[in-house]
Amino acid sequence: YINAASGSATLNIVSNTINNTSSQHRATGTSYAISHNGTITSALTINNNTINLNFGATGPATLYGLFSNASTVAATTYNLTNNSFTFSNAVASSTASCIYNTDGPTSGTPANKTITGNTFVITGNAVILGGLTIGYSNNLTVSGNTINLASSSAAVTSLYGFNISTYCIGAHSI
Repeated sequence: YINAASGSATLNIVSNTINNTSSQHRATGTSYAISHNGTITSALTINNNTINLNFGATGPATLYGLFSNASTVAATTYNLTNNSFTFSNAVASSTASCIYNTDGPTSGTPANKTITGNTFVITGNAVILGGLTIGYSNNLTVSGNTINLASSSAAVTSLYGFNISTYCIGAHSI
């Protein structure tokens, strides 16, 4: 839906609404509501976005609300705040992840990251349900987020609210 893949000094993705609740998502592969895979050198702000996506009868197989797996190296401000993610009717064998952010350098000091005031809701038959995966951060602040993950699948393999992953080296407040 929103692909901000080019590099820039400052990137702001603010006050957008992505909504398909009156229809079905027909893609069957991997889909992204917001992707920002470019290198950000100064500041990243993703605030006050609303993402309401209804899975289709056959997919998508994987759905990310906010995705980045890039190499932002020098961002001093990195805020993901007050966003709402609602994924409805996840299909069997699917993966749904509201925020997947493993954006940062593989050495040196990564950016301080703030993830606050977000809402994560996933319903349906997903086998992997994730609220937040975060990696490559220096100081990390995660607070005031609301998580509601529910699957009627008999074969759920992973369900997590917060997953703090690779190369988080500073102080964390969760």
